[in-house]
Amino acid sequence: MGRSLLPILRTRPGPHKSLYFHFGTDRALRRGPWKLVSAKRGRWDCTTSIGTGPS
Repeated sequence: MGRSLLPILRTRPGPHKSLYFHFGTDRALRRGPWKLVSAKRGRWDCTTSIGTGPS
């Protein structure tokens, strides 16, 4: 089940504080300044904050 990105695009705060993405074997979760990423059935990477990670 997905959630609408429309509230974010309209710059109004949405009711949820986390964002989840899933496509094939890739998945990601973002909550606050943190992101969790897993791609190609690999391990989750939770070592960097969004503000300090590579661009």
